[in-house]
Amino acid sequence: MTGHRHKVVGLGEILWDMLPDGKQLGGAPANFAYISTLLGNEGIVASRVGCDSLGNEAVGQLAALGVTTEFVERDTVHPTGTVPVQVDHAGQPTFEIAEGVAWDFLEWTPHWQQLAEQADAIRVRAGVALQVLEQEQIAITVAVGVRRVEGRGRRAVERGT
Repeated sequence: MTGHRHKVVGLGEILWDMLPDGKQLGGAPANFAYISTLLGNEGIVASRVGCDSLGNEAVGQLAALGVTTEFVERDTVHPTGTVPVQVDHAGQPTFEIAEGVAWDFLEWTPHWQQLAEQADAIRVRAGVALQVLEQEQIAITVAVGVRRVEGRGRRAVERGT
């Protein structure tokens, strides 16, 4: 092992699952960045949270877990994302993801462009692709040098040469 830590980015939502027994930090990109950190990489989350107590707690919790949070934007208008979760008598959850929250308003910045150029891998949440401009999606793809591979009904992105 060379000791090189790969820069692995989770781009998309940070949110709180509001469970009957309390809140749990979540969002697939944030979870991805955290697991990447556990595997010895530099897990980086690129997202947006509100300038509120939930946003502060989310960033603090991720940082305490070793996830790089310098690419988490702060939103002064929209709150941090939440997902109220109900669990029925059979233990089956139902939930509705709140809309109009901070991560719905991600902003492509020169700082994020630099991250895209330096990243070894980027995991983009599917819903996020609908929110960013096509031009920005192309910028991510070109900067990282990735190519899409189609096959067996799934899509994968692998590192280009």
